[in-house]
Amino acid sequence: MKNDLLAGWVAFLASPAAPAMAMRPLELEGYITGLVVAPDLIPPSLWIPFLWGDDEPVFDNTEQMQAALDSVMGHYNAIIRQIDNQIDGNGPAWLPMYFDENGIANVEQCTQWARGFCKTMAFAPEVWLDLADHERSSMLVEQFNVFFNIDEIDKRLPPEEVVEMRRASAEYIPSVLPALRKMAQILASKASRPMRSSIKIGRNELCPCGSGKKYKRCCGLN
Repeated sequence: MKNDLLAGWVAFLASPAAPAMAMRPLELEGYITGLVVAPDLIPPSLWIPFLWGDDEPVFDNTEQMQAALDSVMGHYNAIIRQIDNQIDGNGPAWLPMYFDENGIANVEQCTQWARGFCKTMAFAPEVWLDLADHERSSMLVEQFNVFFNIDEIDKRLPPEEVVEMRRASAEYIPSVLPALRKMAQILASKASRPMRSSIKIGRNELCPCGSGKKYKRCCGLN
């Protein structure tokens, strides 16, 4: 694995305590990255339960549980530090784990990563839809959208164009993340919206990723 900070989570996934649908590393990193750049601050009490999937984990002891959560939180905090350093001009662009050691993006792995990012959008659907509709921010959200509407895009465009579009977006995402993070910080400083206590999205409502499709036909499929 590219990042040792998730070693504790990988160990948890290999144990009998892990539910079958618990997030795999690529999806997990996309999920916590989405939390880092989310327009609303999402407290761990809301997003941690979704790590397990549909079933609750059955830990052997509190130490096992703490090791798994420490692994996730350690990676979450590392992403914050690296993206914030990039914003401040004190470091290079942070590369998600779908990039290999040579800095080449794996499009198939990015699709899994983006699936986790999409799930984060369900915490603040109205705000993400606003970003997707706004002229100045729509291009930022667009980079993820090409991974959400896979079937629709595959039918509409030649295969070689689809591959190139996704590759370009996968490579561009690290440049988009600081802009989204900065926008989130500005919104947080204004404190113009109360924190939501619920993240339930109706299956027939529009998906917060901005695809224009119903949630059940888009991010809700996963």
